[in-house]
Amino acid sequence: MKPFTIVVPEKITDLNLIDHSIPENEAPPFDGLFSYLEGDLVIYQHFIYESLQDMNLGNLPSESPEFWLSLGPTNQFAAFDESAGTFTTAAGYIEFDVTADRITSMGFLEIDCSKIIVTGKHPNFGTFYNKEFFINSSGLVNGWYAYFFGARIRKPELVITDIPALTGATFTIRLEPNAQGISKIGTFVMGRFYEIGDTALGAKLGIIDYSVKETDALGRTTLVERTFKRRNEIQVFVKNSNLDSVYKLLQTIRARNVLYIGASGLYESLTTYGFFRDFSLDMQLKKESVLNLQIEGLTG
Repeated sequence: MKPFTIVVPEKITDLNLIDHSIPENEAPPFDGLFSYLEGDLVIYQHFIYESLQDMNLGNLPSESPEFWLSLGPTNQFAAFDESAGTFTTAAGYIEFDVTADRITSMGFLEIDCSKIIVTGKHPNFGTFYNKEFFINSSGLVNGWYAYFFGARIRKPELVITDIPALTGATFTIRLEPNAQGISKIGTFVMGRFYEIGDTALGAKLGIIDYSVKETDALGRTTLVERTFKRRNEIQVFVKNSNLDSVYKLLQTIRARNVLYIGASGLYESLTTYGFFRDFSLDMQLKKESVLNLQIEGLTG
């Protein structure tokens, strides 16, 4: 079908996030010498915390759950917190600068914008990467009427895999607003991609739905909508000459959130940001083995 690719993300921290168009101003920064009252809000390591007690002095928010309640990441950092259900949102554009060493890929997940511009600069080579990606809508098209008048679904993700690997590069990423003037992104990842084989036909696509159906004593049923996550089962043909390398790579990324690209540019439903629950390598053929992956996404 298409090459199966894994992008192992680099963590976004204060060391590589050098500028952002959205300020962190939801609350004042945490001060270890200040005595907080119950209900006071602070920002600590890009997360917002609420004080649970009066006379809250010298207790680090990330290490003191009896004194502080985490309310989630700041708006600026929500796209970098490696979790689902949080979004960086702006009225207008979103722009940020990151430094990176030898990355080859970027992923933009759960996005709502009209266009993404990625510019890469290097102190020795100048601007070495500059591309615009238009985020188009899609829909179920069966005939001319549906093409012109059918409901459109905005493309939820963008994956880039053609970035030259340079040490000491700086990237400027800009999301242009949609028709309503809003830009939104759920997750941004950057890292190196590893092409481990070819995706086989017969992949199984599905979701894990956390919605609840409740029926009362009179037989009246209510559906409570909750979040859902992707769940894919994929087979990949792996050359036996690469079998040991693939086996070791999968060992190193266990219990890590990774971007799995099953068929780039063909089926976006095979792109999943999450973790594998299980894998096996079946040495069935002389030159190729079959990798079986069960992938659970963090997002829908």
